[in-house]
Amino acid sequence: MAEASWLERNGVTPGKLILIITLGFVLIGIVVYQAVTLMGNGNSVGEGLAPRRRGGSAATREVNGTSRSTDGSEFSSNNPGAEVPRKSNNDDSMAGKAVSLPLAVVLRHNPFRLPESLRPPPPIVEPPPSDANPNATQMTENERDEVDGSGATESNEEAAIEGDGNVAETDPADEERLRKLEQQRAEAEQARLADAAERAAAADRLKTIGVAVVLTSGHEAMAAIGQEFVKVGDVIDGWKVMAIQENGTVLLKPAE
Repeated sequence: MAEASWLERNGVTPGKLILIITLGFVLIGIVVYQAVTLMGNGNSVGEGLAPRRRGGSAATREVNGTSRSTDGSEFSSNNPGAEVPRKSNNDDSMAGKAVSLPLAVVLRHNPFRLPESLRPPPPIVEPPPSDANPNATQMTENERDEVDGSGATESNEEAAIEGDGNVAETDPADEERLRKLEQQRAEAEQARLADAAERAAAADRLKTIGVAVVLTSGHEAMAAIGQEFVKVGDVIDGWKVMAIQENGTVLLKPAE
């Protein structure tokens, strides 16, 4: 019987030997590939570095023998005594300042802005009366009383002084009639102010409620304000509906 070889004594079969040789070649190939890759990257990095410029300012350039700085000033290279322009500190200070934008631009590009479909309807604008003077100012009750009182005093003094200074006698009936007229005028003014305050309160309430929905049927439109449905010509809380638009705007004016 032949003596077993060293490989057979250590349990190495031909199949295992082939596998070991194959793995060795694969490992050697991987090592060689990594080495070549690292060498190639090192050469590319070394070639990509730009050489450092020597002499001259980095903020200037040569154009036909004349150096031009970044701020637009020029100096000749033939004149050695010319002063090289330097960058002022104002440029650095301007670079650090914040940029201010108009408010309209900021609101137009606001990312949190509601879309048109979700925006509330515009407020109802009360049209001024046709006989109102836009340049006239409204007087308070105290100012009106002061004016009326001063006017009444002057009229009484003029009526009391007649001719050469004789004091005229006033008729009690006339005084009573004037007193009643003043009382009626004061009551009418108080009623007008109360009516205006009531209409203003109703307008504020309608603005708070808003228009829920607008229904159109042919040439007629209806608007839902709170629990009420109104159309053009209806009166709600002392306000007459003049127009109903599809975007939810309802035009009102004081009812006659």
